[in-house]
Amino acid sequence: MKLDFLDRLVCPHCKGRLVLSAATEELVCPPCRLGFEAKGRLPNMLVRQARKLSAQEVETLLTPEHPGAAAAEALRDAQRDLQ
Repeated sequence: MKLDFLDRLVCPHCKGRLVLSAATEELVCPPCRLGFEAKGRLPNMLVRQARKLSAQEVETLLTPEHPGAAAAEALRDAQRDLQ
């Protein structure tokens, strides 16, 4: 999934920021603990089809060592540059 439009996507449930998990190919909403499938060109943003994540799973996805954390940090840097 391209990161160029990721900054425009928000969680459909809480409207919060999403984090890309490269390991699971999901967009993750940490507050809602939902994982939205992001395989292919368009992510599946339906709440009823989202994968429910445990608190431990969300914590693991947000650690700096996790592959998706680098992509999420790059996105945050790009967003700061645009402001």
